[in-house]
Amino acid sequence: MVARNKDITLDLLRLYNIPFTVLAPIGYGTFGSFRELVQREIKLFFIGRKFKPDIITGTSVNAARVAKLLRVKSVILNEDDASVVPLFRWLAYPLATAVVTPESLEYEDYGTCHITYPSYQKLFYLHPNRFTPDRSIFRELGLSDDDSYAIIRTSALTAHHDRNIRGISDELIRAVLKLLNGKIRIFLSSEKGLESGLGTYPMRISPERMHHALAFAEFFIGDSQSMTMEAALLGTPAFRINSFAGRITVIKELEDYGL
Repeated sequence: MVARNKDITLDLLRLYNIPFTVLAPIGYGTFGSFRELVQREIKLFFIGRKFKPDIITGTSVNAARVAKLLRVKSVILNEDDASVVPLFRWLAYPLATAVVTPESLEYEDYGTCHITYPSYQKLFYLHPNRFTPDRSIFRELGLSDDDSYAIIRTSALTAHHDRNIRGISDELIRAVLKLLNGKIRIFLSSEKGLESGLGTYPMRISPERMHHALAFAEFFIGDSQSMTMEAALLGTPAFRINSFAGRITVIKELEDYGL
């Protein structure tokens, strides 16, 4: 497996003892992102030439082009609208053997290579057949079983498609805290760090336990697309606040379901 050093990806791979190789350091800005793209492509090619895979699959923009060079098949998975992640679509889709998306994105129609399924990526791991919420998370959060709590999540918003995107501000968090006025325990989870005065609300649990915490929360507020979907699929009232509102089909479908 190859992986990108993004968010908690490497922590989770280590936790589950899954061997991995990081292809390149994270690149920031236009030049940095281009440099990372080239480095990842070159290293993945040489790994592939040595490993000799039959299929290269994942959510990587490099997979299809490297697979083409190696003369093997490639499967690209995505659940974001192409209009939201246009660079990913331009780089990843054209040479792919198969583009796999939720059924709600079948309108994008990439021809015979477009395979759709009646579900979401998040249900691969949150479906009741594979995930059972563990109430011991209350103790890990320092709560008793009858305590109520909610989670607020802020993202770094540094991906290429996050340029000029606004999310949850510290001012909004303070307004929510003032509105609740201590009636419910609030936990803050942030990729970008917390400003002074908000550091008394941190969420100190191991990253693989987050879905258990989401499952029992009274509600979730966030600017993360993924965690909003995860909360909704777990039956937790989910409120998303960012510039992508109304632009992502899979989340709009969850809204239509009343989640």
